Amino acid sequence: MDIAVDLLDADKSAVLAWDDGRERLVMRVARNFSKEAASRINFAPGEGFVGRVMATGELIAVEDAETDLRNVPERPEVVEAVLSDGVRSFMDIPIRLDDEIFGVFTVSYNQIRAFGAASSGSSLHWPSALPSPFKTRNISPPSSVARSNSG
Repeated sequence: MDIAVDLLDADKSAVLAWDDGRERLVMRVARNFSKEAASRINFAPGEGFVGRVMATGELIAVEDAETDLRNVPERPEVVEAVLSDGVRSFMDIPIRLDDEIFGVFTVSYNQIRAFGAASSGSSLHWPSALPSPFKTRNISPPSSVARSNSG
């Protein structure tokens, strides 16, 4: 994860995946998010931008979080956690293993950022040579994932 974040020049990042009961998407790995924000940022199936990414498999880029998060059906505690942690722009990118979406990679910036058309259609693919820790065990993913373009 650190390599991808450094290449994208991001301020914060996280991998969200199912909790033990597969009831909520929670931060399994996070970089530079406060502990309080990380504990408050979680989603039920289909909820918010993260739920939409899980349902559609399509990347979402939010250039102005302060405006956009207040105009979509995100839970108020999630909006407050994101904004109070300094996030101003972010991308939610689906993470795929074979044909299954098993998580969302969030890349966040502390300033408003225009992403442009280059960010559309991207997704992260779990390297097929590695076993998926989410299917059989209750552990966090390794600190890096491979970036590829599915479009």
